[in-house]
Amino acid sequence: MIRKDKPSIGAWTTFFWRFLQQPRQVGAIASCSEALAASMARALRHPIGQERTDLGGSSLRHVVELGPGTGRITAYLHGEPLTLVEIDPAFCQLLTKRYKKADVLNMSAVDFLLKQRTPIDVVTSIPLLNNPHARDIKAAIGQAYRAGTIRKLVTYSYGPLSPLACCGFANEARVDRVLRNLPPANVWVYT
Repeated sequence: MIRKDKPSIGAWTTFFWRFLQQPRQVGAIASCSEALAASMARALRHPIGQERTDLGGSSLRHVVELGPGTGRITAYLHGEPLTLVEIDPAFCQLLTKRYKKADVLNMSAVDFLLKQRTPIDVVTSIPLLNNPHARDIKAAIGQAYRAGTIRKLVTYSYGPLSPLACCGFANEARVDRVLRNLPPANVWVYT
């Protein structure tokens, strides 16, 4: 059963306040919709192309969410070991309170990916169209994929083009167009 935590007033306030302070880092005026969060979770579980597996062939997935913000997508990620990597301390406090079983790390996605050594599946909400660190984030994603660290990556974008086409993934696909989101979003899967 999918967990549908409703964001609290505190989550909405935190999100909006952080958007006002750092709009390019937050990337949207509202957190993603439940429809987009559910689509991202489905995309994580749906096979695409040749899935990479760890050396033991285990089906257990360690899921890492990069840039979870208030945790809207996090609510739909369950049953796997879960790590949340968030650069914003205010969002980290909120995530720690909402998701007690998750490991919440207050660090940049780039630093995390460069240090990660075991295979992971990644869900990311980091805005890449207007983020001042987009080039570094994409470089770290590409490097982690080539090193075999990223088995699968799910993200969304507001534009029609693949946001991670330059990262060298063997397979990429737009798997959904979510109209019930502000603005409408495309869900992308990379393996």
